[in-house]
Amino acid sequence: MSPKDVEQPTTAKTTSDHSGNSHKHGTSATFLVCSKALARASRAWKCLLYGGFLESKPADGSQWTVRLPEDKPEPMTVVLHLIHGRFRHCPATDKITVEQLYEIKVLTNKYGLTYRLRPWAQAWVRELKAEAKTRNLLSGFLERCLWITWELGDEKLFKALAERIAAKSYDDDGRLFCHLLPKEPRFEGVLEPDMNGWIPETRIRMVESLLPPLRDFFADPLAAMEALRKGGRCADSNCSILILGSLLKSLSQLQLWPLRRASAYRKRPCLLEWDIRQRLDIRTQKDHDLCRKVFFQIWDGKWIGNHRTELGNSVKKHLESQREQSGLA
Repeated sequence: MSPKDVEQPTTAKTTSDHSGNSHKHGTSATFLVCSKALARASRAWKCLLYGGFLESKPADGSQWTVRLPEDKPEPMTVVLHLIHGRFRHCPATDKITVEQLYEIKVLTNKYGLTYRLRPWAQAWVRELKAEAKTRNLLSGFLERCLWITWELGDEKLFKALAERIAAKSYDDDGRLFCHLLPKEPRFEGVLEPDMNGWIPETRIRMVESLLPPLRDFFADPLAAMEALRKGGRCADSNCSILILGSLLKSLSQLQLWPLRRASAYRKRPCLLEWDIRQRLDIRTQKDHDLCRKVFFQIWDGKWIGNHRTELGNSVKKHLESQREQSGLA
């Protein structure tokens, strides 16, 4: 760490760390940087470098070394180039990966540097939306995207990603998983936004939105079958009996019978919807396709795509603050 006003950070060395220092990653790097530039950019660094801490500037004004064992060298390189105005050394907006951007956003969150990303925020959000449509959504990808939007402040994209995580998560004893066999927990090794339990609660609400049509049907099956006959303009009472019998059989085969409370369902809500839409084998009399169509209309407006849940006020305030810093406002 140089006390001189050096405006170009350089990597003095990058090595595998066998020194016994406590690093959370496999390599360490040494950077020659301008301490004043860092202090101007970040209050956290100003406090660290000039606040009388062990890592602060020596009394004799000599060069000194600050150890940051928790920070990865690769994203730190990008952050230091940004602070020192060496933009040509930063990844192009169309070349940076979600994994790289996530690591950068971990550091900008830690050191209060989101405002430094204003020139690239709009382009990064566009790239993020495009990649989220085509990439494999497992192995922490959605969670990294969520953290990036949490830091950049795009509320619409953040909410859409949070809802996708809720819809594509299994539940096991109150904890969310991407997979159950083998178990792959959500947010494993990925920072999780402070949403006060919004994602697991939304997952349960999604399941709850799919179950009431079935509960209502079995609460009064005679009235339900009469409604089916009228809706399908069907005079054959055997048709509605066929529907009821095939419904019970199919629900049992799909392990959905007897109906349980929403919190007891472990499946992803999107798979529960798939079972209802595609695997529920409803039988009717021959050439009575309208009766079958009328039966599935009990879910109109109840599908996951129709689900709407508002974000909490604290989450909205955070995203608004981040938008102002990143320039997305």
